[in-house]
Amino acid sequence: MTLQALSPALELSATTPPLGAHHDGKGASFALFSGVAEAVELCLFDDAGQESRRSLHQGDGSVWQGYLSDAPLGQRYGYRVYGPWDPASGARCNPAKLLLDPYARAIAGDVVWHPAVYGHVTDDPSRPDDEDSAPYVPRSLLIGGDFDWGDDQRPGRAMADSIFYEVHVRGFTKLHPDVPDALRGTYAGFWSSAGCATTGGISRSAISRRTTRTRRWGTGAARSTSSGGWSATCTRRVSR
Repeated sequence: MTLQALSPALELSATTPPLGAHHDGKGASFALFSGVAEAVELCLFDDAGQESRRSLHQGDGSVWQGYLSDAPLGQRYGYRVYGPWDPASGARCNPAKLLLDPYARAIAGDVVWHPAVYGHVTDDPSRPDDEDSAPYVPRSLLIGGDFDWGDDQRPGRAMADSIFYEVHVRGFTKLHPDVPDALRGTYAGFWSSAGCATTGGISRSAISRRTTRTRRWGTGAARSTSSGGWSATCTRRVSR
């Protein structure tokens, strides 16, 4: 689906920014990879849900990029991608559909399963659907990359002497006899039994990645780099 009218362009970064949205204390860079896009728009949403759009520049390596000098932390955003609609080749560009940033660190909102969330007409997958999906899909969220580690200290153990154990929260706690039933499948449940994950020579435990609307091990996710804001709630069950 070819772009009809181009929105005002973002500033062009001096160098190719990292993929995703990154705040530098003043504004933010936005970068998205697409090997088939003909144009990409960044969609910005205010507190009332009103949308404004800015176009990204096509950079090297099929990376679409731009810089928004006044982007605040907490900005809600998404993308619309213009390009070919050719399901047979796997190209399904449809600017009527608001897309999550696949590199976003957080999202806000949930999917409402309305026909508009599909890229195609529900009874004909070969035809693109032109209804705007924005009212029915979540937004990507611009957050800072800093983290206050407080008084936490490096373990001081050489990598050669370390054994890391990757833990699936639900799988580890579902039947664990030392985890109270109310806490099974939650982060709080994991911490209540964390000592069991650092025995037998294991030096550190790592929680397997938690993604949005995913299968058990993070495949088939709507996004694979962060979880929804609710999933860090200590007592909310990790259902998959």
